[in-house]
Amino acid sequence: MENSSPRSARTVVVGGGTMGADVAVVLARGGAQVTVVDPHAARRDHLLPHIAQELAAAGQATHAGPVQVCASLQDVDWTGVVLVVECITEQLAAKQKLFAELETVAPPNAVLASNSSGFPISAIAQGLATAQRMLHEHQVLQQDLSSDAAHPRGTLRLGAVPTAMPILARFAAQLQARHPGIVPVALSMSSQALEAGLENIALDLALGYTERMPVRGGTLRAWPQYVEHYFLLRRAPRPPKGAARGLQIGPPMAWADAAALPLCLLTPEMHNRSLVDGAFRATGATVMPAMETDSVLTLALSVVAGHVCSVLPGALVDAVRGHDGLEALPLTSPVLTTPIGFMSHRQVQPTRALDAALALSQDREWLQHAAAHSGLLAAEPL
Repeated sequence: MENSSPRSARTVVVGGGTMGADVAVVLARGGAQVTVVDPHAARRDHLLPHIAQELAAAGQATHAGPVQVCASLQDVDWTGVVLVVECITEQLAAKQKLFAELETVAPPNAVLASNSSGFPISAIAQGLATAQRMLHEHQVLQQDLSSDAAHPRGTLRLGAVPTAMPILARFAAQLQARHPGIVPVALSMSSQALEAGLENIALDLALGYTERMPVRGGTLRAWPQYVEHYFLLRRAPRPPKGAARGLQIGPPMAWADAAALPLCLLTPEMHNRSLVDGAFRATGATVMPAMETDSVLTLALSVVAGHVCSVLPGALVDAVRGHDGLEALPLTSPVLTTPIGFMSHRQVQPTRALDAALALSQDREWLQHAAAHSGLLAAEPL
């Protein structure tokens, strides 16, 4: 939110009754420039003297200067306004009508807030184009009031492409262990759904293919996490030597050789499938899958239960390391690598929970942990 310092913030309070006047006083005491909107002339005449008296009693008489009153939204100078607080009558239809008007006059990045005690913000925002933004801003305010930076609390909505879900699960578990007040909600989503979720603020943080982001500009920001490599997963042709148990890492295999095997692959609309198909095309191979699925769990289980092979990124291979009788062969010629990173909305004010998650995403020990359970799986699992 631009220009959000209390001493420079331009704010609007809609409704000049008891609650609206009190909100105006609180904002003015913080140094904000306040405009109170109320259609009733008698109430407007009373507002400025009342606010000045309250500020004088608090030893802040000079703060009454930046307070203004006007009769309608059309009378407000909306330039630079960063916060609008609704304090009108407790009637849901009236509040919904007001917020529909505010959508058309307030700056796009202004926080639209309600002082209502009788209606949830979800009901007030119902049907509005900015409903999701209002809900997010309400959540930011709730987390600011119920926690501090050292002890964040609240729900954090996380999404990941299916092939990165094992890493997201590890991340969510570590985040919750570090900050017990945070409740992560981890969702498996397509790349398109992830990007849409970030754009409409339905998601706080997404783990996916950063190569899909625009090279310059755009509304998303990325935090690199690991570089994924690919394996052919198959049933081991012979039992492991000695006491070794679990999945074995075998010798490299060329993509062209893998193309000749019966394969279970993801369905064509999934981004991971397009990456795999591109690697096969680079060798001149044409692949006719024996099976297709939109479930990464089915990719692995089809190998465990049947006679097909599959192409899996390192994070998914790591997830089946405990299965005996499986072998993963690094795929080469070409070596396919894909950068995976967290993404968030660049222009959305982060909650305390999101700040904590972003701090963990850049933690050296976490990044080492993620690398050990993805990519080439060169390190011992932690």
